[in-house]
Amino acid sequence: LARLAGTNIEVHDGKTGVTRNTRLLALYSFSDGNINKDAQITLFTAEDDLLSFYADQLFTLIDFETCIELGSTIASSLYVFYSSHREPYPMSFETLAGVVGLAYGVAPEEVKGKTDDQLRQLRNKRAFNAKQAIVEGLETLMAKGILTFTVKENLVSVKRIAAPGRIGLH
Repeated sequence: LARLAGTNIEVHDGKTGVTRNTRLLALYSFSDGNINKDAQITLFTAEDDLLSFYADQLFTLIDFETCIELGSTIASSLYVFYSSHREPYPMSFETLAGVVGLAYGVAPEEVKGKTDDQLRQLRNKRAFNAKQAIVEGLETLMAKGILTFTVKENLVSVKRIAAPGRIGLH
């Protein structure tokens, strides 16, 4: 492990033309002189250039400062959700309501004692409120330059906007 930790590697990204140099093994530790018992090996550290070098391809980094700035729970939930989708596909309002934790329909325990007309009114009211809250959340994200969206029939289509320094949203 000591030799691996002392070995440097050079990684070149042909797409961007950037080359980085780093250690092959960032950290390692074990106790009682027994490496097979409880070795802890870290390939990258938070300070390592390689972490952000390939971050967009490996995982999404959610900017929690942006979540806080958004203010709205719905907008923050939509931001986190769409941060994990490189190319979001159209989704129904009902699906998005479930994503952000909004009631869209009627729960089975609410059915008892209600007429069909009352249930229909309740469903329509919740669907309307959920759609309104989702659109408001998406408008907040659009105002911040994070995404654009369109609504066609009951489907919401989103296009993420690339921004300098925003890792994970390209």
